[in-house]
Amino acid sequence: MKKKIAIIVLIIVVIAGYSGYKYVFKGPRDVSSEIAAFITTANALKTEFVLDQNRANTKYLGKTINVSGKVTEKTKESITLDNGVVCVLSSIATNNIDVNSEVKIKGKVDGFDDLFEQVKLTESSLVN
Repeated sequence: MKKKIAIIVLIIVVIAGYSGYKYVFKGPRDVSSEIAAFITTANALKTEFVLDQNRANTKYLGKTINVSGKVTEKTKESITLDNGVVCVLSSIATNNIDVNSEVKIKGKVDGFDDLFEQVKLTESSLVN
């Protein structure tokens, strides 16, 4: 009888350990395949953060959003929309993106830079 209880307890411990391992070490998010929680413009997004950063953090931080705007700056791995939203691109080179062109970007809101008054999106990609 004690042997059966020991085997059942061992099975439960193994299942719980495996489930905990899978939960803690799950793979990275694939933001490009997620449905956007919000659709907005770069200017509106920046304005929300400037007016009330705590409220905007609660609303947007860590969520996937679609942002549209005009490209005002670009580097090798990121673009800036309307001087207010920096989008770090995950897969596409910025060679295909022209300054002053209108684009739609999907990305994860990573935070707000008080000094430069810019919202940062990571794992960003172009939306067709």
